[in-house]
Amino acid sequence: MATSNIFKSHLIMASWSVLIATSFPAAALVANTIDATSLTALRFLVAAILFYPMVVRSGDASLPKLEELLAYGMLAGISVFYFWALFKALETTTPLNTSAIFTLIPAFTALAAYFISREVINGKVLLALIIGSIGSIWMVVKGDMQTVINFAINDGDTLFFLGCIALSLYSPLIILMRRKLSLTRSPIYITFWVLVLGTIFLLAIALYEQRGDLGWNQLGYLDYSVVLYLAIFTTVITFWQLQHCTPILGSVVVMSYTYTIPGILLIADQLLFGVSFGVTIYIGAGLTLSSIMILNFCIGMFESKKV
Repeated sequence: MATSNIFKSHLIMASWSVLIATSFPAAALVANTIDATSLTALRFLVAAILFYPMVVRSGDASLPKLEELLAYGMLAGISVFYFWALFKALETTTPLNTSAIFTLIPAFTALAAYFISREVINGKVLLALIIGSIGSIWMVVKGDMQTVINFAINDGDTLFFLGCIALSLYSPLIILMRRKLSLTRSPIYITFWVLVLGTIFLLAIALYEQRGDLGWNQLGYLDYSVVLYLAIFTTVITFWQLQHCTPILGSVVVMSYTYTIPGILLIADQLLFGVSFGVTIYIGAGLTLSSIMILNFCIGMFESKKV
């Protein structure tokens, strides 16, 4: 049964990678419509509303205790900063740059996991993280060394870099909170309250910054469609996936699936737009897959991390 749960968790994280990969081009479509904080608040609000029926159906719709509320508030703060940084960064940078920076998250998570949740980080794991980062960035630049040479960093990239550092704390904190605070609530319950608190934080900030005008009336039908997609598929579902899989697989293995995102974007370009790539790009694909396998076998692909 334990092996079956772990295998299912790997499948869930594979689908997580696909959904996260779509968030970069989707977010870019609406990044310059209204203020980033207002846009992120709308995304969280829609996600929280859509998630509520799932909480009721789970049979646990009670209010959280104070210590639980503080824990969810910390997770919400991390999520809010990351999603806000993504929208804000895309006002001045490109999906290419953000996806390249995003591939650094597993390395950040490994460091956070070592210091926060005391997960094992040895030489093999560090080597795998380096291999995965190189492979992912190689795919992001489509195997073109000239793109690497010309890669320029702007203020938006710096902001998103900080957002990624914040997000890397998310999974280790989930494990720490389950251990230290004995949080036994379901992933559905935790996700819902993270979304609710995130919405409150964002609305308060947006209303203050925009002097009471959130600007949502400036969005068109296409903009709302994109926000709805982001709320359902890249917020509600991906939040639940992380909550569900992190205690089972561990923070580092979970976030190692980030390395597959550039490859997924390239496959989408090839299938949807007929874009062709050089043979050298498969070097990056091989490196990322090798990295994930090394991490799984070093940390324990068939050993549950449930706490």
